[in-house]
Amino acid sequence: MTVITVRHGLPEHMRVRGAELVMHAATDEFLGILGSEKASLALIEGALAKTLCLTAEKDGELVGLLTLGTSEAPALDITMDDLKQHFSWVMRGLRAWLLEELMNTKVHPGSLYVYTIAVDPAHSGQGIGSQLFDALEAYADEQLIDCLQLKVTTTNVRAQALYQRRGYSIVKTINIRPWDTLLGLSYNADYLMERQRMLMAAE
Repeated sequence: MTVITVRHGLPEHMRVRGAELVMHAATDEFLGILGSEKASLALIEGALAKTLCLTAEKDGELVGLLTLGTSEAPALDITMDDLKQHFSWVMRGLRAWLLEELMNTKVHPGSLYVYTIAVDPAHSGQGIGSQLFDALEAYADEQLIDCLQLKVTTTNVRAQALYQRRGYSIVKTINIRPWDTLLGLSYNADYLMERQRMLMAAE
């Protein structure tokens, strides 16, 4: 039986593969807004260099990752300076705003926000997502995190049920319409889900 190793951090030599997995998991957000697969992958790869990650490896290959955001370090933070390498100033502003609305949820101190949950489709059904979430809980214990947050589209009933089984509940609906139509896009609303955690008092 092949062992899946889950660790904290994304090694530099795995960033290209990490960008591909994030792109696959969030195609609508990146490809829809940025309009270019090449630009999307380059921007994601650069953002991963400064993003907190939990990664799953199998036989030395990256097969899954979670990208995480805190109150001090947003997940996959793509800036205007990053965008100016690929777009005119007018399109930079609109694309940056939409990315901000879709990707970055305000994270309060003591909370951890899961932006991307990405598993290699070739390795689906092997419990990799569950192992990543188990590692997330362990990391949250180490960092004294009292609230975990994530977003899921309102139409993804299967994922909602999975997160609810893990103790997450829907706290609000997030919708960026009608602004997405300015780029000819149409996004479903998202649910923000949270799991409040009971921290053990230090002895």
